[in-house]
Amino acid sequence: MLRGLRERTKTILWIVVAAFVISIFAVWGMDLRGPSQRKFDTNVVGSVDKQDISQQGYNDMLNQLYNQMKVQKGESYSPSEMERSLLADQAWELTVQSRLMQKEIAKLNLLTVTDGELVSFLRQNPHPSLQNVFKTQDGQFDYRAYLKALADPEVDWTELERWGRMVIPEMKLQTYLLAQVHISENDVLERFRQQSAVTKARYVEIPIQIASTPSEPGDAELKAFYEKKKDNFKSPAMRRIRVIEIDKKATAADEEDVRARLADVRADIVKGTLDFAEAAKDYSDDEATRPATSASS
Repeated sequence: MLRGLRERTKTILWIVVAAFVISIFAVWGMDLRGPSQRKFDTNVVGSVDKQDISQQGYNDMLNQLYNQMKVQKGESYSPSEMERSLLADQAWELTVQSRLMQKEIAKLNLLTVTDGELVSFLRQNPHPSLQNVFKTQDGQFDYRAYLKALADPEVDWTELERWGRMVIPEMKLQTYLLAQVHISENDVLERFRQQSAVTKARYVEIPIQIASTPSEPGDAELKAFYEKKKDNFKSPAMRRIRVIEIDKKATAADEEDVRARLADVRADIVKGTLDFAEAAKDYSDDEATRPATSASS
């Protein structure tokens, strides 16, 4: 079946490739990975077990997370500053986890993926990018259409096959680790007791006379209480912070891009299709004169 899938290329493959290319330009637009960074892709941003992690590897993981968010929230998705920071942190964690998993996969000899395993996996796990390709009239994922295309010998699924052969060993590792977990009968019994135990108590109610006029503690009393109880307000460290600093420097390509954009803006002003004040408001970085220029219009 897989040999037949690789025979010819059909429209679906080109749609997926086009979606991938569009997503790359979208990522450039949000400054997660722009053209000025391409020459730094080989830089080392960290290491795991003395094995370097390149800028390219980190950027690839960041792009994958961004594309997943676009699938979930729509093509118009634009992350906030907080979301950018969270995506960057998550990309780093996943990059490190992936490197550790690959080491264990090789150690346990789980890299081999048979054709039967691959076909079963692709049938049960459509790639997220294909959910925008196969849709029913009400906008839902058309699983039947996906299976039909998957079985079409004229469609080239090489990229999908490559993705499956990369993911399946990780799934095998997870299955292997779960199989090593042993829960004893005592553990099960203790968990049952914690969730199901019933306690009976006998108590005596003692009436307490409430003062008719509530009293407000003074500053001295509050300070004395705080000094006595201040150790109760301390909290242990809740998070470890790791910082990666990547030096950003403008390149010749960046400067050329800025000159080209400024030339386009000037041309629009000269032609009269763009007001100078509006251009100053939208493009000027001069915080001192930009408001005055906009107001004078």
